[in-house]
Amino acid sequence: TTTGALRDDAHLLESKIWEQLPEDTEGRAVMYYNCCGPTENERPTRDSVIRLLWYMVHKTMIEQKDPHKGFVIIVDARSCCLYTFDRKLVRRMTDSCTTILPVTIKALHVCCSPHRSVLEMICPMFKYMVGRHLRNRMVIHQANSKQDIVDDLEEYGISADGLPLALGGRLGLPLRREPTTLCGKPDCRKDCCCNSNSSQSIR
Repeated sequence: TTTGALRDDAHLLESKIWEQLPEDTEGRAVMYYNCCGPTENERPTRDSVIRLLWYMVHKTMIEQKDPHKGFVIIVDARSCCLYTFDRKLVRRMTDSCTTILPVTIKALHVCCSPHRSVLEMICPMFKYMVGRHLRNRMVIHQANSKQDIVDDLEEYGISADGLPLALGGRLGLPLRREPTTLCGKPDCRKDCCCNSNSSQSIR
């Protein structure tokens, strides 16, 4: 809890390094990991990241409607490079999610930069380190833009309303509503009586 094991790292909850997202269309729990957040000068220790991961997993398990449907993890690695890639941290997080914590990872979505160095060096290294279980469930998204990420993830049942702003989603923003009419007719036109009445009432 924030007053127990996480008392020294409670401030990391606001940094959104690990974040619980709404469940996807299949009822699976979704978690978001920003591997380069918050900034290079404020990078937390490995122990802090692991404690935060354990806290978020337990919190998500309690709130998940059907724990048997498992977890989906979205990794934001768009700013990752050889300098920021932490192999020891990746190994510890992998061990936590596959052998220690009582969770089943159904899918692992990695959003990365289309730069050659990332695709040819970091991605193969990452795939090897996460092991066969996660490797078979991994999807690499080459993000030319945030909209590309949103479009790709929506194909896997994760809507834009459930994605953080950092990935181009609308989580936390007011839900978009379709315009309604006073008459309720599906074929209402601009010259409909309800529109004229509403404009007169505004005046």
